[in-house]
Amino acid sequence: MHKLMKNILIICIQGLTSGILARKLNMIAEERNEAYSFLSAGIADAEKHLDWADYLILTPQVRDRMQKAEETAAAHGVKCLILADTMISFQKTVDTYENIVKAISAQQKTADHITLGSLTETLVVIAPLIAAGLCAYIISRMTGSTAMKFIYDKTLGVICLYALPALGCCMFRRCSESRMAGLLTGLLVLLSLTPFHEGLVYAEDAFRVSGRITDIRFWGPVYLPLYLAAGCLFLNFALMAARRMWTYYSEKRHEVADRQFLLYTAVPMIMVMSVLLMFRTIVFSLL
Repeated sequence: MHKLMKNILIICIQGLTSGILARKLNMIAEERNEAYSFLSAGIADAEKHLDWADYLILTPQVRDRMQKAEETAAAHGVKCLILADTMISFQKTVDTYENIVKAISAQQKTADHITLGSLTETLVVIAPLIAAGLCAYIISRMTGSTAMKFIYDKTLGVICLYALPALGCCMFRRCSESRMAGLLTGLLVLLSLTPFHEGLVYAEDAFRVSGRITDIRFWGPVYLPLYLAAGCLFLNFALMAARRMWTYYSEKRHEVADRQFLLYTAVPMIMVMSVLLMFRTIVFSLL
């Protein structure tokens, strides 16, 4: 199974010499059956190809002449790699190819490391609350204690309803930089849905016990804003994921998807299902 193609744009002063290098690098990638595609451009034409590129390769000399190269690349979602002049040779194309591949791999590992570090720090902060919420939830289920249920609502329930989706959103925004972020997003979304249905059941029971439609005036201001806010958050998730999924389908439809590509297909479906579940419960509660 081939991975998604990585499009690499090499910039030189005029673009002529790098064009020869790009053709040779494409031949090497094809011989090795590796998912890399190379294109060259001069400084004046670089911005025209940024929508195609995933990585921008510059030498220090070119960067000095190309104003705001890194800022421009970042604005287009392109990773900018600065390689020393000695790492790019028009005579030693095999060495140049390996240097570029190593630089891309190093950048990917750095992004994964930063993502894992950020997630670890976040989990360390909320871990005590998660532990307290889990214990309170188990005790409330076994004993029926309303006090334990209150502790659960204020700890694990709040974290799963708000913190995990927000954290998942941050991870999703970094999917283009980190495969790990993409995989963690799906996990966080699933975790956030676990107590979400539990909370909706309590709201539904409250409506049914009251038995009077006028009681919506009391419960509505309490629950409906939370449902609508959560629905907007999940809908935002779905739209972001669907847009990225469409981009991959339209631009890379001739290639075989890897796990990250499949994630972009699964995440929107999870989001849409969660939104439908939420509104289904609200509708049943109002009946």
